[in-house]
Amino acid sequence: MFGDFMSCYVCGLDKSRLVEELPLLVRHYVCENCGEYYLEPGFRSYVETFLGRYGEGEKEKLFKEIEATVKRNKKVYFVTDFRHPLHNDIPDDFIFVEFDDIFSKLGYTFDDLSSGSDYGS
Repeated sequence: MFGDFMSCYVCGLDKSRLVEELPLLVRHYVCENCGEYYLEPGFRSYVETFLGRYGEGEKEKLFKEIEATVKRNKKVYFVTDFRHPLHNDIPDDFIFVEFDDIFSKLGYTFDDLSSGSDYGS
């Protein structure tokens, strides 16, 4: 598993290696094609939710933008919430990218339709 080539989550080519698996299912990959990245499970969940909502037809466009982000920056930490990453010991040369960063580049907007609770007011 560690060190063996596998299909890259980002580009899909068999040029990725799982370098380490941190607690809370954060995985660190190095891909010979696109670069180095950490992937939080919450980010993967956002991707799956997006594909469920907008359809598999948007998958290619979505992953092209994710791949472009890794290639452009070389070292990326795909985080659920950059204010509260699951790990704080990520090297300083990695940039944090939330799903909304990718989502908005594709021209989608996020409307938070949730309402606050009236309990305790």
